[in-house]
Amino acid sequence: MRAAVLCTMGEGIEEQLGEAMRRGYVAAYRWLRHPDQASDACQEAAARVLAHRGRFDSERPLYPWFYRILKNHCFDRLKAKKRFVGAEVEIADPKGTVEAEAVVVERQLAVRRGIEALEPPLREIIELRHFQEASYEEIAMILDIPAGTVMSRLYRARRALRAVLLSDPDGSGAALAGPRPHGDKA
Repeated sequence: MRAAVLCTMGEGIEEQLGEAMRRGYVAAYRWLRHPDQASDACQEAAARVLAHRGRFDSERPLYPWFYRILKNHCFDRLKAKKRFVGAEVEIADPKGTVEAEAVVVERQLAVRRGIEALEPPLREIIELRHFQEASYEEIAMILDIPAGTVMSRLYRARRALRAVLLSDPDGSGAALAGPRPHGDKA
């Protein structure tokens, strides 16, 4: 179906939509946690883009608009299931020992729990910047906020995530403790 979707759009937009679907799949998978559902959500978002392409301002990038459509569709699916799923973190080292892999898994779980504990606006900005690799300008367009607000919200989100991660259940912060760059204070 993807090929059929792309064939109906003009040159240039086709490439943008293909890239938006590729990037959007990552977000959809993080929200829905199922590859087929993420793919279906991207297809649905692409179909909605095509259905409403007359509303698209060709002077602006396609991805922020596609992302909003995809996000709304995925959250509608989640509401129908009455559950919300946060972001996954993938930082596994394939060459590591069993002990090293266990530490990586523990850190992944701690980071996922930390992200899920954040307020939705902070969770979303972490997702956009660190998992979607969106620029400040793209985030500003997606969230319809000034770029300065993006930077301050991202700063607050990172500080909140760090606080959550350092206050893990046993209170040690050991799951994420590691060497700090010179001059970095707690």
